[in-house]
Amino acid sequence: MFIISVQSNPTFNPSFVDGYFKQLAADFYLSKSQEEELAEIMRREQGDRIDDQRDVRDRTLRPLAPATIFMKGSSMALKRTGALRNSIRKYRVKDGYDIKPNENRESIASWTHYGTSKMRPFGWFGYEPGTQLDYKVDRFLDDKLKKI
Repeated sequence: MFIISVQSNPTFNPSFVDGYFKQLAADFYLSKSQEEELAEIMRREQGDRIDDQRDVRDRTLRPLAPATIFMKGSSMALKRTGALRNSIRKYRVKDGYDIKPNENRESIASWTHYGTSKMRPFGWFGYEPGTQLDYKVDRFLDDKLKKI
C-alpha cells in the first residue's frame, strides 16, 4: 500500500492528504518511480503556494497588517528568506512518503499554518479537493493510465 502524508511534526499533523492518497493506493498500482514522482508533485505544490500567496484551498492569502509589512519590508506572507519554502522535503517511509518541512522549520510551519495568539493562521500546507494540486494529481494519473 502506498501512502503520502503531509505533516510537519506530531503537534502539526494535518491529515489533508492521507485519505485521498490511501484511496489512490487502493485504486492504482504505481511503481516505485511513479510513487516518487507523485510525492514530488505534492512537495513542489506546497512551496508553490508560498510563492503564489495561496492557501490550501487556493484562495489568495489575506494581506499582512501594515505594521508587519513595515517590520518585514515586504507584503509577501510566509516568505522572507525562502527558508520555509526550501525546507519542504519528501521522505521515503515504509508505506509511502511523508512530505514535510525539515526539523529546523517544523515549529515555524506549525505557527504559520495554525497561527498563534499574536498571528492569524495562513493555512498553506496540505491537500484539499478541487484545487491546483488535485488537478495536477489527476493529470499525473491520467498520463500514467494512458501508458497502460
